[in-house]
Amino acid sequence: MLRRRMSLFIFCLLLCLAVPCMANRPVLREGSRGSYVCLLQHFLHLLNYTDAVPDGVLGSQSQKAVQAFQKDNGLHADGIVGQQTWQLLDRRVREGGGQGMKYVVRQGDTLWTIARRFSVGINALARVNNIKDPSLIQPGQELSIPGRGQSKSGVELLPWSEVDELFDNFSVAVLTDVQTGSKFRVRRYYGHYHADVEPLTKQDVTVLREIYGGRWSWERRPVIVEIEGMRIAGSINGNPHGGASIRDNGFPGHICLHFLGSQLHNSHKVDEQHQNKILQAAGYQVE
Repeated sequence: MLRRRMSLFIFCLLLCLAVPCMANRPVLREGSRGSYVCLLQHFLHLLNYTDAVPDGVLGSQSQKAVQAFQKDNGLHADGIVGQQTWQLLDRRVREGGGQGMKYVVRQGDTLWTIARRFSVGINALARVNNIKDPSLIQPGQELSIPGRGQSKSGVELLPWSEVDELFDNFSVAVLTDVQTGSKFRVRRYYGHYHADVEPLTKQDVTVLREIYGGRWSWERRPVIVEIEGMRIAGSINGNPHGGASIRDNGFPGHICLHFLGSQLHNSHKVDEQHQNKILQAAGYQVE
């Protein structure tokens, strides 16, 4: 019994550490800038409050869209995006604009069995429903089941700070090249400002090389990154560099995998080319 309780405690602790906390999302107001403004604008776009491409600047038009959303949802329409507005935006996107669905917990259900039934990651399911202790779900409780992404293209636009918590070092993700549809697996090597990843096998290296026309290149390409049942917008380059941990894949180094708001390691600055490709992966028409 003690061993089972300890196992459950460790599982719950690891799950809590793996679930990005919405409380970490910053308060936004007119004049705010950055990746979370892009996320806000993306949500407003999905909910048909704006048709503009996210630019990361909370100007007057974005503020008016926020106020309209707040008014429609019974919030104080001050145009300031605090935690209550964030939570309601996230819920509305997943329930309406995000192609998700609802599920009412039945007797005997566990978070694991529900995640398995709907083929979603248990961490993603917990994150969407803000569940800190997976043992405390109750019959009759309504859960939001993540759709195959939040956006109309079926892909989530998720800030790097939240992806970083989902995508552990040495875990595996599946990348889909948006332009060709080719898929290959990568394993996260390390990376603080963005994810450094390595093709998992020689076969994955072959697919990566074919995507780049049989050569290695620093060209940025939009990709869809499958992690924990989620499909997240990303961008890669295709040139091996730096260190590596996989010795039998025939790939001399790693490549960079960027997400919304991630930065270059050398300059600690956001790379505009990568960010444009990330928006493309999320379904926006960006040059």
